[in-house]
Amino acid sequence: MKKFSLGQIRGKKVSLVLSGGAAYGISHIGIIKYLEEKNIKPVEVLGASMGAIVSGLYAIGKNSKEIEELTSKVKIKGFYQMKISLGENKKDYDHLKSFMKKLFENRKMKDTQIDLKIMATNVKTGLGKLFTKVDNVYIYEAVMASISVPGLFKPKKIRGIYYIDGGVFSNLPVEYAQENNIKVACNVINHKKTHEYNQEQQSLFSLLEGNLKVVRSTIHYLIENQTNAKAQYIKNLILIEPNLSKFSKVSFDDYKPMIKRGYDEIKRYFEN
Repeated sequence: MKKFSLGQIRGKKVSLVLSGGAAYGISHIGIIKYLEEKNIKPVEVLGASMGAIVSGLYAIGKNSKEIEELTSKVKIKGFYQMKISLGENKKDYDHLKSFMKKLFENRKMKDTQIDLKIMATNVKTGLGKLFTKVDNVYIYEAVMASISVPGLFKPKKIRGIYYIDGGVFSNLPVEYAQENNIKVACNVINHKKTHEYNQEQQSLFSLLEGNLKVVRSTIHYLIENQTNAKAQYIKNLILIEPNLSKFSKVSFDDYKPMIKRGYDEIKRYFEN
């Protein structure tokens, strides 16, 4: 994969692509911070799942500092905390919907400073749906569709069609960026740089917890393989993969060091 310098991408059209990855997606803020410091402003931003939230905030004009401040207000373990889900989790879902509406208000996909593209997955067909300004839907609706993790939140219905997490179809939707643009893509799902399954079990509870980890790890690997399979065919790709192995995927508590990991990784790419 060709390596680019800052000089080579300045003045060029840049697409910013942000992957899903629950709380790990906080590190995307560090990517944005670095690009801001280098006066590189993407012409479009694409995101899936957690990457859709950060993409949406950036597209409506929030800078890295403002997005970080919003992150600091998330006191709970995170909307992605893994648990055994029964029913529709209506309370959690309504809480999430209210939070997203507060973030994006009544803005639609066309009401952005930067072109915004959000990936979701059609429940019936299993195919991806890329929401863009052409769709004329509310940003919070597209984001809700993109973050609707199966088993955690119910599918999001938009114009009669149900959608689930965008990461199911394309966790790093870099293939949907404008073909001739330079693609700066941050992928936070990489088994070498995130938690791996621990086989040690000592109790019935830990066994159950371990089985859930196996399921999560399986999904994790499927998503990673999906990304790796296509990345090699993408032209003009700058792939940034922060090392997040010391952090929890379901907690926002370490948001500052995770942001720094994203920042340090893109800085290492361009300045080492």
